[in-house]
Amino acid sequence: MNRKTFLFLAIFTAALLPATATAAVIINDPILVSTSQNNAVVYLTDGPGYSQANAMHFLYADYAASGENVSLDLNYSHHGGVNITNALEIVNSAGFNAQVWLNGTLPGYVTMYNSSTVATTSSFGTPITSGSPMTVPSGGVLYVTIVMNTLVTQGTPGTATLTLQYAPA
Repeated sequence: MNRKTFLFLAIFTAALLPATATAAVIINDPILVSTSQNNAVVYLTDGPGYSQANAMHFLYADYAASGENVSLDLNYSHHGGVNITNALEIVNSAGFNAQVWLNGTLPGYVTMYNSSTVATTSSFGTPITSGSPMTVPSGGVLYVTIVMNTLVTQGTPGTATLTLQYAPA
């Protein structure tokens, strides 16, 4: 091989080397993208009892993207009460214990309860009062039960919008 050809191939190879190295970095260094819309560290989500209540058309929950607000559509029978045990969860994925407020106006025939363990039909937990704080430990969950007492008040199905607020405990 003559000297000019060798020199040409050496310069050509040297010119291609940075492009090859850059391509290798781009191919071997992927960027992970999260599609989750829930940016809050303390948020509302479906509880273990939600799917059954939704299938029976007693409850439909529509969450805001942050998980801090939820609109509830409540349906019931005029002939008795409906207990939607563990319908919602308040999840604390923060690295701190949180004081949580679940604010909103519910129809008069609806009472909500919270429990740090899965509620049973005989023990719903502590009543939730709008404006009163609940403590959720770091990494913990509060289960929310919704009780609709239609023996006391009969009427049309109701809706409610609940807003969750939290602060370090």
